[in-house]
Order: sequence, then C-alpha cells, then structure tokens
Amino acid sequence: MTIRDWYEAALRHNYYSLILLIEFLVYEKKTVRLQDSEEALNFYLQEKFKDRMNAYLLEYERQKQLSKKKLTAACAAENINDLKGGQPFEANKIRFYNRER
Repeated sequence: MTIRDWYEAALRHNYYSLILLIEFLVYEKKTVRLQDSEEALNFYLQEKFKDRMNAYLLEYERQKQLSKKKLTAACAAENINDLKGGQPFEANKIRFYNRER
C-alpha cells in the first residue's frame, strides 16, 4: 500500500490523528510523498518517535487552527466591508456550472 491509500482510508473512516500525521509529513515537513510505500510512514510510527511526534502534531494542529481562524476573520471582515458600502458585491464573478449536457 502507498501513503495515499492510507490517507484515503483515514479520510473515509475519519481517523483524525492519521490524517494529521500524513498531512504533517507530506505538506509541512515534506519528508514523505503520497506515492511512497507505507514503510516510509511506518518509520514515523515507531515507539521511539512517539513523544516527539505527538509534540510536533500538537503544534501543527494549533497552527492549522490558528490559520483557519485568521482566514475566517479575514473573510468576515471583508463581508462586513461589503455591507458597510465598501466594495460592492459583484454577482457576475460567481459562476454557475450547468451539469446537464
């Protein structure tokens, strides 16, 4: 199995810790790729790395939550500006795709 297979299974079954671990290793640290074999992932699941990896994942999760809050606040501020008469809402920027073909 590849790391991608593990990631897809984790998403299907909502294994949050495994999702977080894979995203951390692939996107943050860039130490593994989704195409890599599961042995690359098993390396980081060794007992000797447990405490350090948990600390990394807790910090990574905090960073993700913080960036999500910042994004939400920025979107809310933009929406408030639109309501206060800032930039007008432009409906022509919204695209609707016709699924019938």
